[in-house]
Amino acid sequence: QSMRSSMQDLSPITLPDYMWDGSLTFASKKGHELESRDSMAGNGSRCLCFVRRVITSISLALMVLLSWFCSDTKAVHAQSTPQFRVTRYTTNDGMSHNYVYCALQDSKGYMWIGTRDGLNRFDGYTFTRYHHVPFEENCLAHNIVMAIVEDRDGYLWIGTNGGGLDRFDRKTGSFMHFRHDPRDLNSISSNYIISLCLSPEGIMWIGTNGGGMNRFDTRAFNRECGDDRSRFRSLFRRWPAQTPLRSGLPSDIIHSLTIDHSGYLWMITNGRFSRYHPPTDSWMHYLLLGGEQTSDRDSTMRIINHSGAGRQQIITRASGEVIASTR
Repeated sequence: QSMRSSMQDLSPITLPDYMWDGSLTFASKKGHELESRDSMAGNGSRCLCFVRRVITSISLALMVLLSWFCSDTKAVHAQSTPQFRVTRYTTNDGMSHNYVYCALQDSKGYMWIGTRDGLNRFDGYTFTRYHHVPFEENCLAHNIVMAIVEDRDGYLWIGTNGGGLDRFDRKTGSFMHFRHDPRDLNSISSNYIISLCLSPEGIMWIGTNGGGMNRFDTRAFNRECGDDRSRFRSLFRRWPAQTPLRSGLPSDIIHSLTIDHSGYLWMITNGRFSRYHPPTDSWMHYLLLGGEQTSDRDSTMRIINHSGAGRQQIITRASGEVIASTR
């Protein structure tokens, strides 16, 4: 049953305000009440000196307490708002294009950046660019790179917008291509790939633009095939959009994918926020942004984080960060 997700605004955590009214009230123990002002005045300068000493001691104690409180507040504030140095890199620094679709830091520490014009590897100093070269097999399948993941064997899997899926071997510098074949039901369902995510077991989930969702076992493929894909017959399992909605995938366009620690797969499709449980093949769907199914707006959404409480964070270029709660 479809449910409307609740949107909750994020608000920064603030420390409580402490106000001082300039007055202090003192209470003595029973049986040792302070003398009245008239009585104290009659005792002369000795009593006046005593009162001054008491006030001076209390003032010093308050100054120390207030100084400690202010320094502690500053420390808490500094810890809660860490400082970052932001460095901007563009084509002037060697990048292939300024429009970036995705980025990944691999197990070796290199940054891989997918752009509108090729794939970039950044070592902290220089960029190495990979492009599609017409009529050449061992190269990037398409210059528009939408998604990148790294499997446990160290291979990079690259989703392109028009060239299908690539596996890149960093040791040999070779590309292996997986493209849609209308005559082969085991091929990937579309060459237009938008999103990728990888489970700890090596199962890769592939979101396409018009071809639904695909499942691919990277560990089995790497173990059984190596560099010869013809040895592996059972390649891609497909999930096309289903009607009625309750029975499966709500749309053939999948903008974002992530998998949580419990094994649930979360995705954003056109106007929907969906959860899929692979072991039981069960679905749960939620409406987003008031139920409006506007593909232009949905295409700017990305699931950027998830927590054990069942809450997913979604970011949009149009309206910033929002929280979609499944509860």
